Amino acid sequence: RNVSGGVNQFVLHGTPSQSDNEYVTWPGYHGWIGKYWSEDWEDRQPVWENMEILTDYMARIQQVMQSGTAKMDLAVFYDEKTATRQFFENDSLTSYGYSYELLSPDTLELPMATVKNGVLASEGAAYRAMVFYNQNDMSLSMVEKLQDYADNGLKLIFIGDTPTEIKNYANYQQEREQMNAAMQKLLVSENVYQISSTDELAGKLEEIDLDGNVKYSTQVGVITLLREAG
Repeated sequence: RNVSGGVNQFVLHGTPSQSDNEYVTWPGYHGWIGKYWSEDWEDRQPVWENMEILTDYMARIQQVMQSGTAKMDLAVFYDEKTATRQFFENDSLTSYGYSYELLSPDTLELPMATVKNGVLASEGAAYRAMVFYNQNDMSLSMVEKLQDYADNGLKLIFIGDTPTEIKNYANYQQEREQMNAAMQKLLVSENVYQISSTDELAGKLEEIDLDGNVKYSTQVGVITLLREAG
């Protein structure tokens, strides 16, 4: 599941000590406690005799996952400082074959974050739509950027509440009014859609003829991954 989500490098933790101190009995000091850390990897690990098989497998996965360019169906706008809730409480998108990843506002300031023929970052992930989920706060400059995206054919889908607040407190009232006016203009633009909940998203994508890179006839619990080589 992690590999399907884009993980392309594994880190193995070694056991930090094999002390014969009377207070440290076999198998020795264990430095990684709890569910947030992986196993200790060294010759006291029961699976050690199979480590070559395991590391060869990891190496092959890493080679594949670091080759070519990852392609995604959707970009999900996510500003962790102002989003009102975590994106997606269910797997309704992935179960229909759609792939997505979260993009921060800063990511959209990168040189490749432009739209060409309705595709964002066409030389990279090639997102064909951007999703916004109960986003409470957005800058005027970001709304203006999104207007440009929509005008150039990128599909924008707002789920639930749309932004009404800004972060800039220097000219708060004036810029807030400007942002809200720009947002209202954006919401009635071509290629911009609004829905009530994430449960409606897969249906809306189908309605606007946006299929995933992989498409299933029925819902399945498989996460898809596409990388383009060459």
